[in-house]
Amino acid sequence: MDPTPERFRRLARSAPYRWRALLLEGTWGPFVEAVRVHVERPDRVRVERLDGALLHEARQGSVTGGMWLTSDGSHDPCVPPPPPVPELDEDGLVTAAREPWNVGPEVPMWQDYRFVAVLDPYELSDAVDVLEVRAVEHGGRPAWEAVLRPTPDYSPRCSCCPLMRTRDTDLAEGFDPLPAYAETHLVRLDVGTGVCVLAREVGGPSAGQGHELVLLQATA
Repeated sequence: MDPTPERFRRLARSAPYRWRALLLEGTWGPFVEAVRVHVERPDRVRVERLDGALLHEARQGSVTGGMWLTSDGSHDPCVPPPPPVPELDEDGLVTAAREPWNVGPEVPMWQDYRFVAVLDPYELSDAVDVLEVRAVEHGGRPAWEAVLRPTPDYSPRCSCCPLMRTRDTDLAEGFDPLPAYAETHLVRLDVGTGVCVLAREVGGPSAGQGHELVLLQATA
């Protein structure tokens, strides 16, 4: 399967349907200390230092407070029905947009929603220009590397901790805008799982900032 812009978008939509448990190592978003992370859908997460010291262990899903959004945007304290089975293309990738985003499978959360977006990078599937995409190897596994430019309609899972920071995401959170922002973003998705194993700013005052992870184990 050769990467194309459309296949990249479909892979970004597919992540939570392609894995059940993961073991990853690396730097996670703005957290500079390298960590080892065990996650299991829908809600188990364990975070350790690389020497094995436990930092966090809990069952904590990405929808907080045990409340689930219904199709009309209201809250329902009951456990929701299983997410609908998506339509897949001949490569096993999700073809249709997820509306709304929260109807997809639940994934664990730790510290902020960037953690969730790494495990389910749905926000990279729409309202982004895929300028380049190519097949690479990341941590010994096949990955697709893309150069992305968010459009004004880019809608991250949470604008306070997006995979791609922009002036619009800062304004949405009430932050003072920076003098300049990244020109583009370099992103890698693990082909087997769809997880966003790397995201870095290209150009701008924070060039090179982001996260990089190595996927050690994946269970479908």
